Amino acid sequence: MAAKLNWPIDVLENRYLDRLVTPVGAVDVLKIKPGCNFLDACYHCTMADHHVKPVLCDIYPVVVEVARIGGTDEAPEFEVRYAVDELDCPLMHSTYTWRGRTIRNPRYRDYRAYFEKTGMELLSKLEVSVDFYRILEQYDAENYDYPMLLARRHVPVDRYDTFTLDELMACTLGHDL
Repeated sequence: MAAKLNWPIDVLENRYLDRLVTPVGAVDVLKIKPGCNFLDACYHCTMADHHVKPVLCDIYPVVVEVARIGGTDEAPEFEVRYAVDELDCPLMHSTYTWRGRTIRNPRYRDYRAYFEKTGMELLSKLEVSVDFYRILEQYDAENYDYPMLLARRHVPVDRYDTFTLDELMACTLGHDL
């Protein structure tokens, strides 16, 4: 993304990324703060204007699940599976409520078919390690107390910071069902 935007990597890191350290490994994640880092006040993706988006944003509502399929405790074997976000994505429902209004979505079957075929196919072609998806899965399904997380930052929010999974999970609110 930095290369496409013609930015030094530290500019991208400071604006949009934090590092998450887990027992499985460490990865760069979108800045740990409320809301999407790339959406403006009108919910428009500013990265789309530059034709640069993180892959997981570009293919959403396809989500990733990791399942243990065998191996031993010392050397487990995992499989990456893809699914459509049934819970949080309004595109997957015939009607949904947004800002107090009920919105009808007559094309929800078309959207679902597109993401189940094209989105999942695109993801399966990426050369992403299972460990990356395992890390993502550890924190992505939760909702967080962002004021608490902001208070735990080691540097200001406009700087690249490092969090441990334990620090993040200490601020979890669970997943709204």
